[in-house]
Amino acid sequence: RAGAALRLGADDIDVLMERAAETVWRPVAQHLGDELRILLVLDPVLVGLPFEALPTGEKLLVEERTFVHLTEVSRSSARESSASRREVEATFLIAGAVEPRDAGPRFLTPGPLAGVAGELELVTRLHDERFGSKAQRLQLAGENATLARLLAELPERAAIHLALPERVMSPNTPRLVEPTPGDTGPAPGAWPPGRTAGLAVDGAAALEAGAIALLDLRAGVVLTGTSPAPGDVQAGASSLDLARAFITAGASSVVLTRWRPAPEDLAALLVGLYRGVWAGEAPEDALRRVQLEILESARAEDGRSHPERWAGLLAIRGNR
Repeated sequence: RAGAALRLGADDIDVLMERAAETVWRPVAQHLGDELRILLVLDPVLVGLPFEALPTGEKLLVEERTFVHLTEVSRSSARESSASRREVEATFLIAGAVEPRDAGPRFLTPGPLAGVAGELELVTRLHDERFGSKAQRLQLAGENATLARLLAELPERAAIHLALPERVMSPNTPRLVEPTPGDTGPAPGAWPPGRTAGLAVDGAAALEAGAIALLDLRAGVVLTGTSPAPGDVQAGASSLDLARAFITAGASSVVLTRWRPAPEDLAALLVGLYRGVWAGEAPEDALRRVQLEILESARAEDGRSHPERWAGLLAIRGNR
């Protein structure tokens, strides 16, 4: 529940982060010694808790250790990331649900984003700056981001950025794939039986976790419409369900939003993440580097760590 403090005042955040560190981190830290890289297997609660923002005295965990987030433990996921050895990710799919209110002036790197439209333009600009060829990427926005088009394009791309809102599928929602017990679903008891997660597209349609898991992917995936809502087990189960589905399909990594940071902070996080990954860094390392940059800037302004500015994104490693 400590993560819910991010919606409160600075003093409340400090108190509750300290309480979370005392309850969740320090009992296991004594067994970890000087290990700098920590494998953390997520559940519907942990997916929403920013471990990297927990205090360790004068510093925060992000300043001392790197967290490698997993949805399960496997021999391949425990290895060092092979990001630097992967094929250069020039074939890029960028898609988002653009609302009418998003129309208007756009802000390019590294400035603030004008809603989803600005986010898509920022990510497109980053790709074109790095690779030059517009032929290697496809942007689908608004009514062009249909369910059929996404299902066709996802397996063809080496990098995927989806600014689509998360959606919980009820038992009565029409399904592309009937749920199978035990398939990529949330932990037992996390939410009512028969519910699963999806990404809202094409009006009432949804790209559901069951359909995602059946795809053949080779991409790193970024999802900026998720919101595990720290302390809300059902919301955490939904986001984790989506991450598991993409990883089951073969995604090399999945980056989620725990919450949506302020536009200027989200822009800085995405710029640092993509530039780092395209330079050969593992997603967790690229994200940690830009998190430390924003943390340093926040402290310089008023002495506070302000985790709501930099801890909103979470990188999860796949099994490849």
